Amino acid sequence: MLSRKKPVLIPYSLKWRDFAWLITFGLLAVIIFLLSSSKANAQVPSQSKVDFVTYRSDSSFSISIPDYLVQVNDLSSQATLQFKNIFNKSYLMVVVEDKSETQHDNVEQLEEHFKANLLFNGGLLTSQVELSIDHCKSFQNEAEWTVEGESLAYLITFIETPHTLYKIYCWTLASQKDYLNHFKQASNSFVVHKNYQTKI
Repeated sequence: MLSRKKPVLIPYSLKWRDFAWLITFGLLAVIIFLLSSSKANAQVPSQSKVDFVTYRSDSSFSISIPDYLVQVNDLSSQATLQFKNIFNKSYLMVVVEDKSETQHDNVEQLEEHFKANLLFNGGLLTSQVELSIDHCKSFQNEAEWTVEGESLAYLITFIETPHTLYKIYCWTLASQKDYLNHFKQASNSFVVHKNYQTKI
């Protein structure tokens, strides 16, 4: 007779929206890896020398992206900017969260929810750094997570301004973690436009 597993209770501090987002994020990464075609036509880059291209999002922010990543619009409907290269399986997207429309009052809360959700879903946090990006309080995390048999490496950066939280998600295959160095350069190049940062 088959025994029934006890249901796993999600801690009260974890909101269903956070839980669903992390699951969606992991499944999204796997689905993208399985795509056999894409609008992106970039070539596999050399990891020794990479140029960066600056992209601007309206009047909010700008960020410099490795030139082997191509801007797309098919990764996530929540992303303000999104990029990918299907040849080296590298992806980057920026999600903007308005503090007035979310449960996160500050970047510390966002960071704690991220770590709890990652642990709950079997991910491994390998590095966490608190830093300043464009004079804004930020957290930068490296993580590893195996989703449906696919071992992935992530760089996830959270940046706080007075009214907004910015989330930069970068991922690739765990076997090519060197690309995380490019992702760090990109994430650390993030600039909040001052007229937007002080906007009430």
